[in-house]
Amino acid sequence: MKRLTACLMLALVAGCEDKQPKKTSPEVDVAGRLIDRDGEPLPRCGLRFQLDPPDNARVTTVFFTRDEGKFVGRCLPGQYRVTLLPSKDAKADGPKPQYWEVTVPEEGKKKLVLQAQ
Repeated sequence: MKRLTACLMLALVAGCEDKQPKKTSPEVDVAGRLIDRDGEPLPRCGLRFQLDPPDNARVTTVFFTRDEGKFVGRCLPGQYRVTLLPSKDAKADGPKPQYWEVTVPEEGKKKLVLQAQ
């Protein structure tokens, strides 16, 4: 009787497992590097990704570059206007605000290289 009870309990617990598929986020991975016109990394800059045309649900996403000019984050697939936001301690001869047109596909984009002028 104890074995039967134990088997029924095990079957009940196994049957209660959540069988619904896990929801995935509509956002995809985006990663890359920001470099200057000489190919050198641009650290501590902001990159504002704004859907083009903008949508009302989520207007912008901002990524920040690390020491090697690398950035990583997540955003929705689509066409973006990416604006460079130089760091507040940027040199006078450093990069100026500028933008690029970027398409982020449904599978994401992990080797994006943005070159500042």
